[in-house]
Amino acid sequence: MSVANIEQHQSICRQAVTDGLTGLYNKRHILQILADEVRRAERYRHQISVMMLDLDSFKAYNDNFGHLQGDVLLQQLAHLIQRNIRSADSAGRYGGEEFILVMPETDKRAAIVIAERIRAQVDVARFPGSSYSATSPNAITNFVNLEAVAAGEEEGYAHKTISIGVATYPQDTDDIQRLLALADDALYRAKREGRNRVVMAAEQNAAPAQS
Repeated sequence: MSVANIEQHQSICRQAVTDGLTGLYNKRHILQILADEVRRAERYRHQISVMMLDLDSFKAYNDNFGHLQGDVLLQQLAHLIQRNIRSADSAGRYGGEEFILVMPETDKRAAIVIAERIRAQVDVARFPGSSYSATSPNAITNFVNLEAVAAGEEEGYAHKTISIGVATYPQDTDDIQRLLALADDALYRAKREGRNRVVMAAEQNAAPAQS
């Protein structure tokens, strides 16, 4: 009985801090993590970077394949993000198709490397398309790398990309709300400049997308 109560309590605690769809941290908890990390960075004079990610043309995907398959796409993207970040980093769903990464002790150059790795991994992946069942038991992990797809076998898969904005504390700002705003602004500049790219806060040029 005691073990069951402990497990139930742990389950309730997990549900309180995670997003029900993706399993990543929910917005409230990821922002608390950011606040805690900024206080730590201020105390020890470290840098911390924030990354905002957004799926490109997600509405069109939903319109073509339906919201159920759109949910699977978000789950797969969350899984891919988790596979490509460090153990010290924290990932959360900021809202809709937008995600946020908190990267402690990470300067802008290191953050860009991580951002480009995630962007490139999404760019070469193939996600479920029209002939793929979103109710498949392996739906969350059953997306494939383009290099593993033989010629003529891509039918039923969709190519998706993400845009990313990066801001760094205290290089860009020492205010949390401003840090988030700068990362979000960089994200939408990436959208305006063509999507599928990484843009740094307070810089005019995007890191070029890799083909």
